[in-house]
Formats: sequence, structure tokens, C-alpha cells
Amino acid sequence: MHHQKRAMFATLDSEHNVVETNDILEFGQFFEQTEKRIVARTQISGLVSTIFLGINHGFGWTAQPLWFETMIFGNDDRIIPPEAEQLLSRWREAQQWRYATWDEALSGHASAVTIIREGLL
Repeated sequence: MHHQKRAMFATLDSEHNVVETNDILEFGQFFEQTEKRIVARTQISGLVSTIFLGINHGFGWTAQPLWFETMIFGNDDRIIPPEAEQLLSRWREAQQWRYATWDEALSGHASAVTIIREGLL
């Protein structure tokens, strides 16, 4: 039985749907348009940033390809409550959150912002 190999690269269409491609030039041209790859950015005791990666970070280890990523960048001078620090260290261990779709990425971004807001009250 022959399984079709997933494309390693992708672009987004105008409605934020992932369009898989093996055309490195097409991918490169899309990737240069940085603003089209930003899902959300929230400045809150540091920065929560969610972007479209354009490269499948599922690496065949996950059922769905992972095209999007949320990362948290902290301010070095802030004081973090222990419970928030625990969450952040857990995230650091996992590096980041990754998603298959734009909508999942938006939802994950909102969750990260909410958890940080509640942890820093």
C-alpha cells in the first residue's frame, strides 16, 4: 500500500488555509511576506507570539502536520509568581505550542495570554 508523502512546506491562502507545496521557490516567496505569517502578537509581561511556520514541524511524529507555533518571550526584569514560573518552565521544556490550523493557533494564543494574565494577577 502506497502512502502519499506529505509536503514539507506550505503557504497560506487568503482565508488562512494551509496549502501544502513541494515548490521551494513558492514557499520562499510566501515566507518573505512576514506580516502574512503573524497569527497574533500580545505584549503582556513579555511577548506571546503565534506565527505560521511554513514548514511541517510534526516531522511525521504526529497524525496532523504542525504548521503554527506559539512562543512566550519573557522580560528579564520581571518578577514572576511561582505558579506562573512553573507554567513557563513547563512551556520551556516543551519549547512551544504547535498547531495544525490557523484557528487552533488563534485559540492556543488566547489560552497562553489568559494563563499568563491569570498567573500574574
